[in-house]
Amino acid sequence: MTEGFLDRTDRIQWGLMVTTYSISYAPALLMLDIPDYSEHGQNFKLMLFLVIVVQMSDVLQYVCGKLAGRHPIAPSWTWRL
Repeated sequence: MTEGFLDRTDRIQWGLMVTTYSISYAPALLMLDIPDYSEHGQNFKLMLFLVIVVQMSDVLQYVCGKLAGRHPIAPSWTWRL
């Protein structure tokens, strides 16, 4: 039960930190003061753009990984977690 406890805890804490850090950009986009843009309450377009870019990045990374993922870029000894 306690085997690998620190490894699991470490992964959970880093996951929470990265998630919180990433989500903190959303309010910053809504608070930007862009002339002739934020006056009309269109800052939600920036949020939509952020979501679309992130999702397309994930999808394209998956597709490229499936298409070109047969050949390792780096030797396996460099990726030790």
